[in-house]
Amino acid sequence: MLRVRAVRGGAIQAFDVRGLVAEAARHDCVLGVTRLIGDFVPPGTVLVEVYGARPDRIPSG
Repeated sequence: MLRVRAVRGGAIQAFDVRGLVAEAARHDCVLGVTRLIGDFVPPGTVLVEVYGARPDRIPSG
């Protein structure tokens, strides 16, 4: 499992659901969003957990 963490702290304002679904399909994986819109997250908080993809195939940044 790969964990995608917040670079900066702040409140989550929205998710690009279509974009997340497209990336999951493209990389043949499942994405688990761990926070809700409106949540405040400090830097380093896990935002998305990636299941089933090889880490070397996931773009960084």
